[in-house]
Amino acid sequence: MGCLPSTTSTKMSSTDDGSNTNCKNCKNCHSCNNCKDCTDCHSCNSCTGSTGCHSCTSCDNCDDCYSCSNCEGCTDCHSCTNCTDCIGCHSCTNCSGLKNAHNQNNVHK
Repeated sequence: MGCLPSTTSTKMSSTDDGSNTNCKNCKNCHSCNNCKDCTDCHSCNSCTGSTGCHSCTSCDNCDDCYSCSNCEGCTDCHSCTNCTDCIGCHSCTNCSGLKNAHNQNNVHK
């Protein structure tokens, strides 16, 4: 399901280029949709409280993430996909409930 086009994005800093849609209280983000309280994000969708994220989708409470998808409760993640409750992850794929993981793939703990 795609995001509905809108002109209600809230510009929160002088570096916001206006490419965001339906975002609130975000700073220095680009091409994001339906996000709030994010900083330095790019191509995110429906994220909340994200920092340093890139290509996120349906994320929550992320920090320093990259290429995330359907993540929740992430911290220091990288190249994530379908992650849940991750902390200190790297190169994640189809992960769930991980802590301090590294170079994992298709791991469900």
